[in-house]
Formats: sequence, structure tokens, C-alpha cells
Amino acid sequence: PNRVIIYVTHDQQDALRLADRIGIFVDGKVAQIDSPAEVYKAPVSIHVAQSLGIEPMQFFDLIRKEDRWQANRNGHVCFQISDQLQLPHDAQHLTLGIRPEHIRMQLAEPFKSAAAIYFPATVTKSSFCGAFWLYRVTPKCCESDLSCIDFHTWDVHE
Repeated sequence: PNRVIIYVTHDQQDALRLADRIGIFVDGKVAQIDSPAEVYKAPVSIHVAQSLGIEPMQFFDLIRKEDRWQANRNGHVCFQISDQLQLPHDAQHLTLGIRPEHIRMQLAEPFKSAAAIYFPATVTKSSFCGAFWLYRVTPKCCESDLSCIDFHTWDVHE
């Protein structure tokens, strides 16, 4: 027989690993119910986005200036958004969320891609976590550290 089991946990790894569907509560109310993969890929709010992941999703304010989008963090412009990214033409302000595992570090001149966003940063801390490296990087544009998770095999320490 089919059975429904409700498992309440604050351990997000348990929730992602065990559940067919998960519910995220915010202030005692259901914010999102969906498959673990869908909640992780398409969170409905900033709070839900920050609830899941090895490190929380990081956010930038996108502000439209003279038909161009620029990403701001802590009041500083960090980078311009490529025209090739499909952003709403009628909006003036958006929020961009980036998961730490989607940030790629490069030691040399980056390979240019129209869909990629580039900004110079300094590595302020690195931690070996077994299957990945966790880095704290400070973009030159702002004083706020970002997390970067690198699952690649290369080692910047060598």
C-alpha cells in the first residue's frame, strides 16, 4: 500500500536526500512545496533560496541604467549584465541569485562567453571539504565576501 510519511527536519541534506517532495516554511507558513530538485533550482523567494545548499545562494541587486543592467552589491557596481541575457525590458530593478557552485574561478585571462559574467576577485580563504573546495572570495567591486564551491580537480594551492 502507498503510505505518506511526513518527516520534519531542520537538516536540509536529509530533506533533499530522503523526500519525494519537500515543503519550506517561512514564519510558520508554507512558502514552497515541490520536488527537492525543483525547490533547489527554482526557489520562489530569497528566503527559500537561502534555505538550501552547502552554502546559501548569494544575491545581487540588478538595476537598469540607460538600457543596460548592472549588478550591485552593498551599494557598489560589481559587473554589467550582457545584452544576450534575456531580462525583462519593462523592469527597473531585479534580484539576481547565484549559487556558489555556479561561480567558476580562473587564474588566468578568462575564456570569454556571452552568457558568462566576469569580475576580478581575491581569494581570502580556502577550505578543503573532501569532494570540493570552498572558497571565500572578495570581488574588487565590493567589500562583501562571496562563497565559491569548486568541484573541479585542479588545486590552486599547487
